[in-house]
Amino acid sequence: MVHSEALALYTEGYVDWKIAKVLHVSDTTVRKWRHRNNLPSNWKRGITGQNIDQTLHEKVLKLYNSGMSDIAISKIIDYSFSSVRRWRVEHGLKANFAWGGGNK
Repeated sequence: MVHSEALALYTEGYVDWKIAKVLHVSDTTVRKWRHRNNLPSNWKRGITGQNIDQTLHEKVLKLYNSGMSDIAISKIIDYSFSSVRRWRVEHGLKANFAWGGGNK
């Protein structure tokens, strides 16, 4: 693994599995490298509760109000589909479904 490339990706906010994918190594290799260098994880703990800042909340709400599905929103904000779904349910919002096979 090229450590300078790993550090550059880490600094950009990439999580372990994304660094591993780019560098063609295992996520375990990246995690061990990060631990050896005393670097905390970049993993986000979801967009619910205390873990979401106001700017992200407003962005997700705007995307939702534009009719986007949970899957489409998750791809834009780089959070998991389940995190977006959990956020939507916690806010009492119904799912936006993209009919016809697409993910608006």
